[in-house]
Amino acid sequence: MTETKKEWNPQLTFWKAFQGKGTGCVMNFDAERQAYFVRLMPEKGERQFSREDALNVALSLVDVGEVLTVLNGSVEGLGKKNEKGQYGGLYHEGANGRSSIGFARTEKGYRLSIYRQPTEGAARNLAIGLTIAEGEQFRLFLMNPTHPIFRDNFSQRMENKDTSPKKRGRPTKNTTTTSETTAAGADIPF
Repeated sequence: MTETKKEWNPQLTFWKAFQGKGTGCVMNFDAERQAYFVRLMPEKGERQFSREDALNVALSLVDVGEVLTVLNGSVEGLGKKNEKGQYGGLYHEGANGRSSIGFARTEKGYRLSIYRQPTEGAARNLAIGLTIAEGEQFRLFLMNPTHPIFRDNFSQRMENKDTSPKKRGRPTKNTTTTSETTAAGADIPF
């Protein structure tokens, strides 16, 4: 009997639950399409994130380069700075409408946002704050998405429509360790 390995797309996730008003962020790298995808999801209820209300955007190679200039400290934000001191972001227009990807340095780290104006319907905006350490994780992900550290069972949870972050604590005698419960647990070197 041969065992088939499930394909995985490297990903990085951030969950910012805040009294039903937080944001979740999932960043994926699709090796087949050679593209990065960012999904921001609003929190609906306590520690539950709405996949249906998510805003998704694909990052081109140019977009990745622009984000890295912020992460490396070359510039403070994406796009032009307006009179209010805010950056305009990277503008994209397509058949389904317009969108803008915002990423800027803040006092405590970074702010990632997606603004979407569909051809029909109301405009929407979602944002998430990232600490400096999370910004470094983002930079590492953009530089080396296939590193084994970015394997996660989020895709498996999404198939089961479970978008809540998992609380991880110390294993007890009656529980399994994190590496045993991870989809790619056998490949993780720790």
